[in-house]
Amino acid sequence: MENKEDKKIKILKVAETVFAEKGFHATKVEDIANLAGVAKGTVYLYFKSKEQLFFSTIKFMIQGMIETIKERMAGIEDPLDRLKIGIKSYFEYVTHHKQIFFIILNEEIASSRKSCEKDNQKKHVEIYRQSQKFVTDLMKSCIDAGYLKPIDPVLLSSALSGLLQKMVVNSIVFNIDINPDQFYSIAVDLFLNGAMLRKEAEK
Repeated sequence: MENKEDKKIKILKVAETVFAEKGFHATKVEDIANLAGVAKGTVYLYFKSKEQLFFSTIKFMIQGMIETIKERMAGIEDPLDRLKIGIKSYFEYVTHHKQIFFIILNEEIASSRKSCEKDNQKKHVEIYRQSQKFVTDLMKSCIDAGYLKPIDPVLLSSALSGLLQKMVVNSIVFNIDINPDQFYSIAVDLFLNGAMLRKEAEK
């Protein structure tokens, strides 16, 4: 028999699938309830509104991504190797959750979030801070190890996150398949070495 936490996780997993297939606006709570095999009222026992369910789904997915990356990093001590594994794992995770990432990141959903109540806006900030803290801590460890310049790790994490997210968004907008290995190579090269050719940099 499912306990409350198991039922909540089941609803969140189903919500990710439905939001990914239908988008935020077209999704109905009853769609999620039916697929999860629970009553509509049961969903509202855990989440007060569709907006809250959406933000909870994002948080659940981000937590899942961070846990997946941490598992890949387990046993690896070198900060730079951890950074590279993190970048590659990010693209691999996105490949399997492509549509929901698009819904989270595209401009239409971003603009709809602006019209949400302040409580939901705060939740979005909380989710962002959670993921950024993980990346910021990784940047700091690379700086301390002498791999990266002594730049504010918050700024470095913002630069890396912006690069990775934009690559994903553009791949979806322009219908480009996400090849984790290729995207990884480009992202690592751009972040660590920049886009300037060496012969130009030496002038």
